Amino acid sequence: EPQMLRASRSFYPANARVFDDPRSSFAIDDARSYFSSQGERYDLIVSEPSNPWVAGVSGLFTTEFYAHVRRFMAPKGIFAQWVHLSEINDPLVLSVVRAVGENFPDYAMYVVGNHDVLIVATQEPRLPAPDWSVLALPGIAHDLKRVLALTPEMLDALRVVEARTLAPLVHLGGANSDFYPVLDLGAERTRYLAEGATGFAALSGDRFGLATLLEDRRVPASRAPYIVIGNVPRLEAMELAARVNSAAFEGATVEQLTAAEAVRAVDRSLAANATPIDWRYWVDAVRRAEEARAGGSAGVADSAFYARVNQFLARQPAPAEARASIEFLHGLAAWDFAEAARASRPLLAAAARGDFWLAPDLLREGAVVARLRSGDIAGAREAFRMLSPASSRGPDDLRPQLLAASIIAATEQRRTASGGLTPSPQDR
Repeated sequence: EPQMLRASRSFYPANARVFDDPRSSFAIDDARSYFSSQGERYDLIVSEPSNPWVAGVSGLFTTEFYAHVRRFMAPKGIFAQWVHLSEINDPLVLSVVRAVGENFPDYAMYVVGNHDVLIVATQEPRLPAPDWSVLALPGIAHDLKRVLALTPEMLDALRVVEARTLAPLVHLGGANSDFYPVLDLGAERTRYLAEGATGFAALSGDRFGLATLLEDRRVPASRAPYIVIGNVPRLEAMELAARVNSAAFEGATVEQLTAAEAVRAVDRSLAANATPIDWRYWVDAVRRAEEARAGGSAGVADSAFYARVNQFLARQPAPAEARASIEFLHGLAAWDFAEAARASRPLLAAAARGDFWLAPDLLREGAVVARLRSGDIAGAREAFRMLSPASSRGPDDLRPQLLAASIIAATEQRRTASGGLTPSPQDR
């Protein structure tokens, strides 16, 4: 669209490279027609469509479109596409991811804003790891000198989920297609209802986000007390953790100062010998303090903090459920899934009586993943069944669907490994 080029000039010289680099060229044409007429192959193709409720745009998120794109990719080429998470819901986004999965062997999703993700896909068996050293290239470094420094840990934290994690759910079918236009039929409705793809957005945004527990990507606590991209939950959690751990509060927000003061209150309580007034409130305060200290990290537990918590518990007549809650949180934090699975037993027993010591969804997702990763498929299935009525997740939320699909996939994998024998009753 010519007007886009004219408007882009308003941002010059911030985008000077686009206009001044002799290798840059512009084509005013329909993209599909242009690619077809040129017959070239590209190392990188980036698609940034408008919202899918705009007339005609949903056709850029179909399995047929992705198959067409593949014809113009170099053998090791990369395809990336911007997908909106606002004014849409999880099932519609999942239909797009399923279409991508039908055409690309591997892909990953990255957060690129508070309401958007970028799907990065390859025709190779595995998506290569990102090389963030490009930030040091003179031209790029010059372009980015106007903003706060981007670091590899910040960019890695933008990763949401990979194809293998979503595979149990993606492989069930239901891709958006020209012949099954799920997105085209549903996008206007979700816009009208102001829905959001909350499940996708939270896969790695929470301290114990589902993707964070299912994947093997350890991430240490952040050291940078600032963020460049605002309103991204994981980056905000990393900034808070860096500020709390280094006591760097200059320029901190009221919310950050409030969270830091709550952490200090927990530290003071751990140093005292006074029995908490309410053990459930104490467990929640410890959970929030741990999250503030370790926000954005994965597979890493603050051993010094947990040591102080356990020393406090040793001095107190704490209920068994309080001790189990701390063990459960530590197991999830450190990826000691055997510990988390073991600690989930008294918590599930209490939950069966209507006595919840942790939020039902945290308990359900943590217990199911811990038991799956410990090889207890039957226990994972039972935890899922028992806690589902107490869940606050809506019927369209991606997370319970992914949990259920992961249980089914683990069952099938065990059946295949056993030579196709019928699973035992406890594994069905």
